[in-house]
Amino acid sequence: MTTAVIDPTEVFVRGHSGLAGLTHHERLVFLLSEFETLMIMEGWDDFFTSRWAEHYPEMKTGLSLTNDHQSVAILDDYESHLRTNGVPLESAAIDSFLARQESKYFTTCRDWRDDYLRLSEIRWSKVTSYLKANGITLLA
Repeated sequence: MTTAVIDPTEVFVRGHSGLAGLTHHERLVFLLSEFETLMIMEGWDDFFTSRWAEHYPEMKTGLSLTNDHQSVAILDDYESHLRTNGVPLESAAIDSFLARQESKYFTTCRDWRDDYLRLSEIRWSKVTSYLKANGITLLA
């Protein structure tokens, strides 16, 4: 059996030119990488207000396919938090909601970023196993 190879660095570069040229599996690697990169550089909410937010459902579905239930639970909790505050899962609505918050909001809500990043090694191990089961090697 021939094994395809995904180079995350190459996919990250190509993905920034647009997702149309990426395979389904490459898109998952790109979206997860972009999500982590944005949250490290800009904060948890940045992905949800970025140009990539429209691909969030695809990313979350991909995480489910890898059986990463812990990461999905964190995302579910964030979605629940937004719903509780009357905020739809839409970039403009999230951006508007965040812009209206005072500093106390940011210091009192859950640190989804820390919780999600703590699972990074487990998450990428699950992604690697999922890809391997689909005949794809993810380069380190």
